[in-house]
Amino acid sequence: MNKKTKVLILTDSLGLPRSPPEETVDDDVWIYKLTDAFSSTCSFRMLRQRALDSSRLIENIDSSLKAYKNVDFVILQVGIVDCYPRAISKENLRWINKTPKWVQNFIHKRVKANEQYYIERDDNRFVKPNEYLKNIEKLKNVFPSSKFLVVPIGPACESYAKKNSKLKASIEQYNHILAKSFPTGYLSKTFEGVILEDMYISDGHHLSKQGHIRVFNSLTPYFQKPQ
Repeated sequence: MNKKTKVLILTDSLGLPRSPPEETVDDDVWIYKLTDAFSSTCSFRMLRQRALDSSRLIENIDSSLKAYKNVDFVILQVGIVDCYPRAISKENLRWINKTPKWVQNFIHKRVKANEQYYIERDDNRFVKPNEYLKNIEKLKNVFPSSKFLVVPIGPACESYAKKNSKLKASIEQYNHILAKSFPTGYLSKTFEGVILEDMYISDGHHLSKQGHIRVFNSLTPYFQKPQ
């Protein structure tokens, strides 16, 4: 009996189904499409976490990631939470969340009214580029013999980019880090030649059924033929 290929999937909410009103059922999510298609030849392991950034991911190294042994492929989809330009820093957000609800509401209302000003003035990305690179390198060191397959951070569609003046450039910057870190495993063609508005639900961030199909199709060649 042939040994199954072991695949570890690391992703955020982009690898999860979504409930109505904009439903993305489990069968349409790229993770489940992949596991259903290749369950006879692959053993799949997963770490999926909403709002996952690379710093939170590497916090799992000692507690769980080191326990994944003999991994042939690591599929990585992490970055939009890291690179999204924000009006409030992670540190200030932690402080705000400890205050009474009325204080939180007051602060968020004031910030929302001047959101673009704060985004332009400060670099409040949750994980800065240098830290993102360091986190990626730490992750690679946990799986030195594994083949990484890296899903790009989805390019911003126009409706999403209009809400945040720095978003497009930031996504490009972090994707460049991924492309340099994984020269043979970065799936650069995932979102090439598509109508970006069709790739996402109305929030401009989470994948639509078509977006999940694109990610699935970018991964399948690696499991359809011997490596």
